[in-house]
Amino acid sequence: MTHAVPSNPSIERAVRIREVCNKTGVSRTHLYRLIANNKFPAPIHISERISVWREAEVNSWLREKFLSKTEHATYPVQDTDQSV
Repeated sequence: MTHAVPSNPSIERAVRIREVCNKTGVSRTHLYRLIANNKFPAPIHISERISVWREAEVNSWLREKFLSKTEHATYPVQDTDQSV
């Protein structure tokens, strides 16, 4: 007998460390350094050996990083004067 899990958008998705590292592109070691320095959301310990992150928090952290890089990006000025 199988039970269908209702899809409910209000239910948060939890992701394990492997997915967090894949999604962010940082190593496990660097991720824990960021957490120790309060620069990344802390995991939720659901058991003695299992930690998860809220996917929405990970996505929010990535979005913040992308926005900060875009806001501070400098682009080279191109010389449009073609007279030689």
